[in-house]
Amino acid sequence: MWRLPLWFAVFGSLIAVLGSGFGDIGFKRSSTDTCDGATSFTVRYYGPSWGQLLTIAVVGAVLGALIGGAAHLAGVRMTTAGGNRVGRVVTAGLLGVVLGLIPVWVLLADALTGMQAGYSVAVETVSLLTLYAVSAVLAYGAALLFVWSILRVTGDEVARRTARRVAFLLPVGGIAATASGVGTAWLYDFSTRPYTVVASVLVVALVLSATFTAARIWALGGNGPAESLG
Repeated sequence: MWRLPLWFAVFGSLIAVLGSGFGDIGFKRSSTDTCDGATSFTVRYYGPSWGQLLTIAVVGAVLGALIGGAAHLAGVRMTTAGGNRVGRVVTAGLLGVVLGLIPVWVLLADALTGMQAGYSVAVETVSLLTLYAVSAVLAYGAALLFVWSILRVTGDEVARRTARRVAFLLPVGGIAATASGVGTAWLYDFSTRPYTVVASVLVVALVLSATFTAARIWALGGNGPAESLG
């Protein structure tokens, strides 16, 4: 009974957060700023703060759960081939990616917490690329390990095959996720305001989730046993 409201809650939260800043894409430029007597053209973005984004996410989740609950009472059911464990694969894969990217999170946190208005943080190109490369390898390895481990612990029959499929698709999915995240940030002029950060992360997570889902379905070959997602 709880699965349908849960999935609707997650979906409602994502739609609410992403939709909250969709109309905030800066198609127009403002010429209201002046500097030394000259006019500087800047793109101004306004949008939800961190607190507002949290409220929007909660409201979206509640509405989604209510819709899912109403759908369940109306007789709607999730019917999928059983033993797919797609939810577990996606969760384990994303957790592995997050843990593998810890070096990047640490660098970003250090840079953003120490940043003041009018200042920027300079990092050598070689050092930055090396950090990204190491983090990508760690994220790749951690995702494979987590996916294989969770399936192995639950006695899944195609745990090894799933890990191999993830190993094949994840590099492609990683490139697509990176491009999607950069594209989302580009739409908002790479600003550091809350919505740009949240939207970019969510888009990357969605693309990676689709990658893990595709790998699992490929591993099952469309012949999974009869139970629902999760």
